[in-house]
Amino acid sequence: MGAFLDKPKTEKHNAHGAGNGLRYGLSSMQGWRVEMEDAHTAVDHKPCNPREKERIQNAGGSVMIQRVNGSLAVSRALGDYDYKCVDGKGPTEQLVSPEPEVCEILRAEEDEFIILACDGIWDVMSNEELCEFVKSRLEVSDDLEKVCNWVVDTCLHKGSRDNMSIVLVCFSNAPKVSDEAVKKDAELDKYLESRVEEIMEKSGEEGMPDLAHVIRILTAENIPNLPPGGGLAGKRNIIEAVYSRLNPHRENEGDPGEAEESGTQGKLVEALRQMRINHRGNYRHLLEEMLTSYRLAKMQGEECTAESAAASTSDTHAGPSDSVPDTHTESGNLLAEIQSSSEDSGMNELSDKQT
Repeated sequence: MGAFLDKPKTEKHNAHGAGNGLRYGLSSMQGWRVEMEDAHTAVDHKPCNPREKERIQNAGGSVMIQRVNGSLAVSRALGDYDYKCVDGKGPTEQLVSPEPEVCEILRAEEDEFIILACDGIWDVMSNEELCEFVKSRLEVSDDLEKVCNWVVDTCLHKGSRDNMSIVLVCFSNAPKVSDEAVKKDAELDKYLESRVEEIMEKSGEEGMPDLAHVIRILTAENIPNLPPGGGLAGKRNIIEAVYSRLNPHRENEGDPGEAEESGTQGKLVEALRQMRINHRGNYRHLLEEMLTSYRLAKMQGEECTAESAAASTSDTHAGPSDSVPDTHTESGNLLAEIQSSSEDSGMNELSDKQT
């Protein structure tokens, strides 16, 4: 089903090329997913479709909650090898088949471009919206990589939670860069920059507004010439750039103490993720046990500290700060315990496999 990150990974893989009168560009982004998942076929094959369900049942599987064995939402895919292990069945007879559904269409003179994209794109854009968006972007840039990046970024801001990949192939009749479109796009960027500045200046007396507040105000406005199919999400990068420039409290200017604490939290999240992977279904129970033992150890430590404090009340050198617990030490101790548990589990798994 896939797990999600606390913050999306927005680094992109890009490529472009040309040949036989065609140009192409592509872009892919991991997004909110913990990892890039296997690629699924372009046609959305649902396990509950009669033809798909028959093949799944013939391979000894079942369709529950419209998923293969109650888990996978598509019945044809590249990868997902756990669903392709039925002895005596060919590749296209397995629970999940790699066979695509092919439809041949003759090209017409008016054809402009073709798009191949994964469900992370189609989750938030319809065919018409994506075509309109790409067409409008091709009128402001002939860099196909950049156009694909705009698509991926826009889908992320529209709320896509899945991996995103897109390939754009332009035919000779594809839209060309228009001076008028470039001018309108530049004017829109300037307008958005000035509006963000105005919003933040007006809110200055009440404190710096968060980015979500700025976006809400802009969403309620009737802003002309936004990219069709993308809307305000298609210009989110412009808005964020201005906001970051005007916001004096952005992350890279935080104090060292906050940065250190943030780093500790990041390590804790990663340790918890590794423990979940290593202990599979038992990690919640294990975590509860660890937290219980940690609290008991902490309580016992506090009791010892209290007894020592009572015995030394006559010590005039002891100040109020002596009784303040070291939170960094406490979180560090718990983090070390979790990491140790994860490493032990990993070694145990390796030992079991070798045995």
